[in-house]
Amino acid sequence: MYQEFLFGSYFTPAASLSNQPFLQPGKIAGLFGVPNPESLLRLLFGPGRGVFWQMPILFMSVFGVVSWYRRRAFLAFAVANIALYALSISAMDAYQGGVTTSMRYMIVALPFFCILLPDLRAFAYRRTFLLLFAISAANMFVLAATSTMYASEFPLSQFAYPDFWRGNVAFNPLLARIGVRGAVPAFAIAATSAFALGSLLRTVLMRPRSTRL
Repeated sequence: MYQEFLFGSYFTPAASLSNQPFLQPGKIAGLFGVPNPESLLRLLFGPGRGVFWQMPILFMSVFGVVSWYRRRAFLAFAVANIALYALSISAMDAYQGGVTTSMRYMIVALPFFCILLPDLRAFAYRRTFLLLFAISAANMFVLAATSTMYASEFPLSQFAYPDFWRGNVAFNPLLARIGVRGAVPAFAIAATSAFALGSLLRTVLMRPRSTRL
């Protein structure tokens, strides 16, 4: 219904209706060519905006593959989706997603990365997992708290973290109206979020482990 309402047909991809200056003859829907290895590396591992750079917890998905070995069909489904999305996006000239702080086109693949994460309760490298999780959560929190539109290849180090430390954060409009601004409220919200995440992890670790079939 979404496709029909916005684009006039259930089978009309949004990409095919992009502005004409962005479309290129000879490419699928005017956007997709052949997967580019260099773009793929930058998409996943590029310092600054790469998926694994900003969310290193996703590296743990490699270890999670082992825990899914009994469900090979599901494992193949998850890995195939990640590979398909990554290769398709790398085939675009604008694989970065425009003026954004992250590789936003890869958002659609995140659920499949998360599905492959190992069971923390039985994972041998639990401290490494928690460290990478903390770094990833901090990066995403700071980006969300400041801006998702930094025009930089290194948005975290050059803009997001410096702005956060200075208290230049984008508060909820309701809070801004009553004068809530600056570094102290920003750190208070960060501490609250950290406590909530810690409580969630504690709950997960205390739950009995379920056996995957």
